[in-house]
Amino acid sequence: MFLYFKKKKKMKMMNATESKVILVGEPSVGKTSLISQFNNKVFESESESTVGASFVSKAVNASTGPVQLHIWDTAGQERYRSLIPMYSRNSTAAILVIDTTNIASYTTKENWIEVLKNNCPPSCRVYVCANKIDLDCVIPVNELQTWAENANYHFFKTSAKDFASVEAVFKAIAEDIIQNDQGRLKEEGKGEIEAADTKKGCCS
Repeated sequence: MFLYFKKKKKMKMMNATESKVILVGEPSVGKTSLISQFNNKVFESESESTVGASFVSKAVNASTGPVQLHIWDTAGQERYRSLIPMYSRNSTAAILVIDTTNIASYTTKENWIEVLKNNCPPSCRVYVCANKIDLDCVIPVNELQTWAENANYHFFKTSAKDFASVEAVFKAIAEDIIQNDQGRLKEEGKGEIEAADTKKGCCS
């Protein structure tokens, strides 16, 4: 069995909202390094290529409470892409990581979006990270940002060396999850009130 799973110091918090996050992108774009920085505040410049997928879980304090993010780091190599549908199921958020020093990771962005559209739930939100922003860029970052914003994807410039830039992505995901849950509960409550009023009217 070649799948590789990795758990690191799972933080359990009472009453935490739980959500699944998946990272996708070409090989060596920095997906594993971003997760390492977010989870441990450690920059791994020479991290090994992910085989299959790896997993970490970490709680993020959002404005109205904790959100437990279950984060899946998927392999970018072609031979492992058949596994992505399995890891994409029930994802709340998907992060497309693009290496600003690698033009191939930019030109294949639409392919990765298609993978997400075909395998993630319709409600899954997409976040685009222009990674390695601290290095010399060879891709048109401004065009990437415009493309992302026109498609209603959240856009971030990140460096796995900079915790703040990485944390901002996962904080935004946590806040969006909380807001989405609040909106869903509000709609459910509204529906229950309308149903009760209808029932009351029928009995009067």
